Amino acid sequence: MPESKSNPPPFQLGALRVEPARNVIVGERAEFSLEPRIMDVLCVLAESQGEVVSRSSLIERLWDVNYGADESLTRAVSIIRKAIREVGETDAYVETIKKRGYRLAKPVSKAAAPVADRRNGPAAVDRRQSADRRRAGVAK
Repeated sequence: MPESKSNPPPFQLGALRVEPARNVIVGERAEFSLEPRIMDVLCVLAESQGEVVSRSSLIERLWDVNYGADESLTRAVSIIRKAIREVGETDAYVETIKKRGYRLAKPVSKAAAPVADRRNGPAAVDRRQSADRRRAGVAK
């Protein structure tokens, strides 16, 4: 039976923020939505903290069947790589280890506060109010 992840906490993967509950990878330039199974692959790789995870282990943990699972895993890794490029990263984040499996090439750590929270804090509200006043021609 495939493993069911119940909303793992957000984590940092190198310069990226990964939010499993939302199935998104957030980079400096953009946010990319992933299918739940593809996010599960990324989360399993993150759990291993840079250690190689074999293809057979990933298939066993995340797919019900053996038929077609190998192609599905190849597709999942390809989409993870595409998502990382789409959000603005050019470095290799997922490495293929020939005849062994995959591993993450960037460090995994606890996530910092979401970017949106930092932008919408009290200082951001004050800046927006000041900008609104300037546009309206009102002095402080």
